[in-house]
Amino acid sequence: MLNTGLIGYGYWGPNLARNFSQNDQIHLEAICDFSESRRRQAGRLYPQATLEQQPEKVIQNKNIDAVAIA
Repeated sequence: MLNTGLIGYGYWGPNLARNFSQNDQIHLEAICDFSESRRRQAGRLYPQATLEQQPEKVIQNKNIDAVAIA
């Protein structure tokens, strides 16, 4: 299982999050966006993911194997 983080939930981020969550080999661990409304939207769709405002928290998370930046 590959634990992933996603930085950016604007234009491409929702597409990446959807693809990650539909793949049995990937666990979407964290989603980061500066916008509170975008984080809320992501949280409704992906409640398993930790929501972050600061990209550094995703990058430094020891549980995350790969980070996608959108």
